[in-house]
Amino acid sequence: MNAHPKTTALAAGPIAETPTSPPPPDFAKSLMRAAEQLFMHFKAGKPIDAKMLRAAMEAAFGSSDAQGAWIWKDAYDAAEVAQIMMLSRYGAVMQHHATSPAAYLSMIERLAALAPSHTRRSEDSVRLQQMA
Repeated sequence: MNAHPKTTALAAGPIAETPTSPPPPDFAKSLMRAAEQLFMHFKAGKPIDAKMLRAAMEAAFGSSDAQGAWIWKDAYDAAEVAQIMMLSRYGAVMQHHATSPAAYLSMIERLAALAPSHTRRSEDSVRLQQMA
């Protein structure tokens, strides 16, 4: 099972976030280490696939999702942080080189296309989707 918040259904109400146990103290640092690795792929213009995502997460966390160190939602969060890092570092340069707002948007869309699709989900998210 996962070691940090997961989604659960309440008996008589909507789906809500409920913590099962707090994340480990170094969770945020590990997530940022994974994001930094993924940032390098984005910087090189390489698309991120599930294999790269898993490798970055396992290197950063020192363990696998099967061992409960992280879940796939965390991996997708790390990829999104890496995209934010790209825009923080290169967004102004991209905008400066864009010939129009549409050209700038096109650059951002190309960056987004390098990100992995959210195709892997935890057992909990699959179970909760079936309940909806």
